[in-house]
Amino acid sequence: MGIRILLVDALKFIRFRKSTDIVNKYLVALLTDTGFKKTHILKSNGIGIQNINQKLLGNLPIPVPPIDLQKCFAMQVKTIERQKELIRQQLAATLHRYCATAEEFQVSNPVISAQNARLALESIVKTIYKLKNWYIGERTSLLTLTTDERFKEFIDSPELMKRIHYVRKIGNNAAHVGGDAGY
Repeated sequence: MGIRILLVDALKFIRFRKSTDIVNKYLVALLTDTGFKKTHILKSNGIGIQNINQKLLGNLPIPVPPIDLQKCFAMQVKTIERQKELIRQQLAATLHRYCATAEEFQVSNPVISAQNARLALESIVKTIYKLKNWYIGERTSLLTLTTDERFKEFIDSPELMKRIHYVRKIGNNAAHVGGDAGY
């Protein structure tokens, strides 16, 4: 019996013939896990993810825990996926409100516009931290969050980081200086 797995990064289907009991959700999670890909797929061959072929996948050391553990893992993945979807929906509603307000007041009240743009940025940054399971202290500033090495590595774009800091700075000026912010 074969399993069809979509390797999202490769955008192609590869058929597996399994010789042992393995839960599909477990196998997909394992093969799409960043750490597993770096350790076993990319490192082993020095190739890009788009060049993975059936032969390479056939030689991968795939750990196969007992079926009960695989099912437990699959349930945990399902729970996490539900939580991520809930966070995504909450973030979308919050971002829409902040961005709509920032856009609405761009000309008539730039201070409110800048404050809401910063709030939108802060929501995105904190969501990234939550999804990455990175600790956020109770009073951690947006500056601290956006200058953290893990965050900068995740963004991986000096140009985008400049824009992030620009929004943070104009939002801070608007919040702390208010109408005298020079807008």
